[in-house]
Amino acid sequence: MGLLKDSAKVFTGVTLQRLISFLMLPIIARLIGPHDYGIFQAALSICALFTVFGSLSLDASIPVADSADKAALRTIGTGLIGLMGAILFTVAALLMQPVLAGWFSHKIVHAVIWMVPILVPLTIASNSLRNYAGYLGKFGYFAIADISAAITNFTVIALVYVTLWRDYRALIAGAVAALLAKIMILLWCAEFGRTFKARLKMVTILREMRQTRSFAKYYLPSNALNVYSAELPTIMLAWVFPESVVGVFMMAKSLIMIPTSMCSQALGQVFYPKAAKNFRDGGQLTDITWQSFNYASMFSIFPAFFMAAAGVYIIPTLLGTQWIGTAPYMLLLVPMVILKAVETQIGIGFVFSILNQFKKILRGNLILFVCRFSPFLGCLYLSSSPHIAILSFSLGSALGYAYLTGWIFQTVGISLTRAGKVFMRYCLYSAVCVLPIFLVYSNSNRILPISALLVALVAYTGVVWFLFFNQRQRSDVIKKFGLWNQKESQDTSSG
Repeated sequence: MGLLKDSAKVFTGVTLQRLISFLMLPIIARLIGPHDYGIFQAALSICALFTVFGSLSLDASIPVADSADKAALRTIGTGLIGLMGAILFTVAALLMQPVLAGWFSHKIVHAVIWMVPILVPLTIASNSLRNYAGYLGKFGYFAIADISAAITNFTVIALVYVTLWRDYRALIAGAVAALLAKIMILLWCAEFGRTFKARLKMVTILREMRQTRSFAKYYLPSNALNVYSAELPTIMLAWVFPESVVGVFMMAKSLIMIPTSMCSQALGQVFYPKAAKNFRDGGQLTDITWQSFNYASMFSIFPAFFMAAAGVYIIPTLLGTQWIGTAPYMLLLVPMVILKAVETQIGIGFVFSILNQFKKILRGNLILFVCRFSPFLGCLYLSSSPHIAILSFSLGSALGYAYLTGWIFQTVGISLTRAGKVFMRYCLYSAVCVLPIFLVYSNSNRILPISALLVALVAYTGVVWFLFFNQRQRSDVIKKFGLWNQKESQDTSSG
């Protein structure tokens, strides 16, 4: 229960952070257009590539330290390594400035040179302190740090936009302020400052970091593949297309993945500890994997269909007409998003970690990387259309996630035919429920789209209630809501 309780605390913070981000996003989007947003996102993706190598993945060693003192030494050591890596990468970026200028626009290069020496060490320090706070069991502070970072980010963006710069530099200032806010809270909650000087002995730190070198050997390749898979599309689009295309693509990706990532993250945080405990107790992974797959398909596929279908109405109202090109990209990303949402919550990292088959995790990440970028790279240079390039990326990613999901099912003993039929059934129900939204696309009446959105939501709620839930599950829901209403009535009468 402790693992589930701690996971719930982390998820609460992530949910509130994304809710704040979603509420503030329209304001930022109207202030910062696709062009400047694309500059920032392209530079941020390049910084992410530097960050994964700057830390050498040594922050992963902190949670498995033998003692709190060793965890603290590893936190300090990883931060120092990140600082030295940032200095090295900054020098390299300055020396390679003419080369970078041949690949990217002048503004992206300028943003990279300013962001690398600041964001890389701050990101590594934030990740390390987060792992150290987790080692101490202070998961509740994760929510405080995430929420504070989100509020700080948008506050600083607004202030800088009004007083200094009305372009991508406001986004850079917000990102730096958010990381600083997160670091300060994590330092405070871990009471790191009290013993920092006592632990800051270089010989002791070096000795401890030497013991963590195996993490760089085994974790760095997998982490690098994950980061490259996530960030290279943005970088490669910035090579070929204007920054506005990058900005619209990243906005579409962020919006369509908000509901699905929240759902898959919630299920994944529950699946991993429960599956691991069940396996340690001598059980199998078949039943819990199948149950998690069903819930992920039930609650993750429809939000992706709904967001993609509703984008043509939501985007102009929410973000403004300058972002209207976001809606087609959301439609193109649907294949990737629905399979990613299903696979990641029962991912190879969970299953093969439980089975102690770590080499398969690296192999799976490599397969996903190849599936994603083989068609994407070809279409990127053979076609002048960003829509074709993004569609190839989406379909290639979907193929990779489908392969990994099938690999998991074969490993735990689940029929691929049965799983495929269930997945297609959920996709069919979701597509039918959002069909009214597509039917009113060409209608100029504003009431019809709102009605269609409501019909889609009500229809899928009915499908879940009458077709997906069994009698026992419906009774449990009624009982829980009945108890809540009864308690609320008693509190009201007592007052």
